[in-house]
Formats: sequence, C-alpha cells, structure tokens
Amino acid sequence: WHEEIELQYVVKGEAFPTCNLEGVSLKERDILFVNSNELHCGNNMPVKGEFYCFHINKAFFSNQIGDEHIIFENLIRDRRCSGLLDKVITCHRQGDFKSRINAAGYLYDFFRILAEEYVKTATNESEFKKSFKRADSFNDIVKYIEETATLTYKNERWYVTDIDTEETPL
Repeated sequence: WHEEIELQYVVKGEAFPTCNLEGVSLKERDILFVNSNELHCGNNMPVKGEFYCFHINKAFFSNQIGDEHIIFENLIRDRRCSGLLDKVITCHRQGDFKSRINAAGYLYDFFRILAEEYVKTATNESEFKKSFKRADSFNDIVKYIEETATLTYKNERWYVTDIDTEETPL
C-alpha cells in the first residue's frame, strides 16, 4: 500500500492482481483503481499481453477533496476511461512539453468520469482512517523485513534472506 493512487491498466490480454486481499481478474481494456492506502499486489502476477501501472502523485490528484475522502470503485470497465489512458500512454511516448500538457488534460478527464460515475463512498477523516487500519497493522512486519532481510526473485520464486539464515523460499 502507499498514499498515491495507482491505476493498473490492461491494454491487451489479462492480469490477475489483488486488491483489499481479493483477487481481481482484469481483461483487455479493464482498469484496476487502487485508492490511497489500499492493500494491493500487482508484482509478479501472471500477465499475458500489454499492461501499464500508473502511480498518480498526490499533488496531481488526491482521494481527499475538501473535507471528504473519496473511495472509488476498484474495477473500472469503461471504454471512455480506457480510451483516455490510451491517449495518456501515447502522449508519454511522445515526451515533449505539449504532449505532457495533453496527458495531464486526459487524466483530468479520466478523474472527472470517475467522480461522476464511480464513487463508492465519501467519508470524513476519522472514518477514512478506520477503513485502512488493517494496512497499518502490517507496518511493524514491513519495517522488520526492510531492516533484517532481503527479497530476491529467481527461478520463478521469491526468496527471503535473513541476516543469520540461508535463503528460504516464500
């Protein structure tokens, strides 16, 4: 989890990420919208085709609008939205100043559609924090792993290596 909003977009094929501890089946042109601080995993998931992952900086767009925290639906199956992400990808490839401005405009159009049609709930600050308390319970575990172990991926498996032990497959 992280504070930035994340968009996982399947252009072609399929992908199988998890969000809020539930598996999600993404097919061609589907978008997984990961709200700020939602538990999710997209690393090393089976992907067949073309897949993009966008992290949206909080300075550009945040789930907090005024005093409300907006939670959007996770699965977005909307050709208008996928079409806008296609345009963002094209602009990114072009890379010039005009293209970057156009990409920002397409992202704002994307968020406008979400705000009009894909709001799951709107809560105040304390309710928002309660809804993500589960993620906070992992902080000590993550901190321990970061301080005492390393993760490596080889032979299609993840291994955790502790300072005092040998590689152990996950």
